[in-house]
Amino acid sequence: MPFKDIFVIQILGMLITRKFSGIASFMVGDSQKHVAGIWFNDGMVTNIHYLEQKEIQALKAIAWYHEGLLELAPKKISNAPLPHYSKMLEEFLKDVPTQVVETCPLLMQAAISRVKLKPLKNSQLSFAGLTIFGKIAKESLLIDIPRNILPNEKDFWMGFWYLTCHGLIEVSYAKSIGVLFKEFQEHLTKLMKKLMGVHIANAYIDQLWQNIHREWLDFDQNKTPDPIYGTSPYRLWALMMQKTLTQVGAPALQKHCFEKALSTSSTQTAEMIHLFLTK
Repeated sequence: MPFKDIFVIQILGMLITRKFSGIASFMVGDSQKHVAGIWFNDGMVTNIHYLEQKEIQALKAIAWYHEGLLELAPKKISNAPLPHYSKMLEEFLKDVPTQVVETCPLLMQAAISRVKLKPLKNSQLSFAGLTIFGKIAKESLLIDIPRNILPNEKDFWMGFWYLTCHGLIEVSYAKSIGVLFKEFQEHLTKLMKKLMGVHIANAYIDQLWQNIHREWLDFDQNKTPDPIYGTSPYRLWALMMQKTLTQVGAPALQKHCFEKALSTSSTQTAEMIHLFLTK
C-alpha cells in the first residue's frame, strides 16, 4: 500500500507501539525498485537491511523518505532484538538537520496524540522528549506545539523525533485533513440534493465509497484509515470524489456541483483538495 507525508522512521515507531511481529518492507526512492526490510519481534527491531547496508547505515538510508510503498507481512520472528537500537537511534538523531521536516511540509498539519510513556532511561534526549510530551493536548496539531518550550529549534526536533521514533506519540491526519474532507463531502452532497435530488446525491455517496473501498479495503465512512499510511487514503478520497462525478447522474451537473462546493468551501479545504488532485 502507498504511504505519503509520513517519514519511514515514524512508521517504525507505530509498529513498535503495536508490538508488530513480522517484516515491514519499504519500497522507496525515485524508482521504488529497491526494498528495505525491517524485521520485528513483538515490537522490537531485530534487523534492518537495505541494499548492501545493515543496521544504522540502512536506517540512515531510508529514515527520511516520506513517500513510497509499504508491505506488512505479519509472522513469528524468533530473532533477538538489536541490543543497541535505542542508543543507535539517539546517536542518529543528533546528526539530523532541523530542516528535514521542511521536506515533508504537510506533516505540520498532522494531529499528534500521546500513545504511552515509557521510561526514557539513560537518554540525553529524555528532557526534550518529556518536555514536548507534556505540551501535547489530547490531539494537538504539530504546527500548534510551541517551539519555545526548549532552548532552540534543534532540541525541539530531536525531542520530537525521539518520541515518534519510539512510538510514544502518534501522527495522524484523521483529525485535520480527514475532518476537512468529511465536511466537504457533506457540503457537496447538500448541493447535489438541492440541484439534482436526494436520489442522485445518495447514489453518488454509495458509488463513491464503493470506489474507495475497492482500492483501500479498511477505509469506509465509519472507519478511520490506518494512520501508518499518512495522507495516502485521503488523497484517494479526493481523487474518487472527482472520479465518481462521471459515474452517477449527469456528469456536467455533477462537475458543476463539485466546482461550486470547492468555491464555497474554506480556503484551507479548497487548497488541500486541489493539492491532492494535482500532486
